[in-house]
Amino acid sequence: MNFQELLKLGQEHEQEAIKRIEKLNNSKCMMQQDETNFKYIHYDFLTSDGLKYEVKADFMSDKTGNCFIEFLDGRNKISGITISDANFYIIYTHQLYLMISIEKLKELTINKDIRRGKDGTKGYIINWELIKNSSIII
Repeated sequence: MNFQELLKLGQEHEQEAIKRIEKLNNSKCMMQQDETNFKYIHYDFLTSDGLKYEVKADFMSDKTGNCFIEFLDGRNKISGITISDANFYIIYTHQLYLMISIEKLKELTINKDIRRGKDGTKGYIINWELIKNSSIII
């Protein structure tokens, strides 16, 4: 898949995550990123009570059994979990939407293997079952 196709899929999963969070919390969500501010806002959406969410879709986890949690982009700049302002990560994997607190996700990255993606990003490799068992399915 090329970048545009991946971006479109990611946006579709963000919209689905928003619907699920609105239903779960009985609150409205607001998107925070657009083409002008995405470099400065380090979460995808927030709820009316101020909770911030980051949505990640991991399309390889079905094959690998692991989730890739990015911390460095392809230009060697900090990214992902390192700079996220989110309270929660929502990870789409194995046909599930898993919600995990960022604190718990950071705990799970301790002493985990690091891999480089095809695009040069670096991330922690965490078994998806471990993430699933530490998450709420939404």
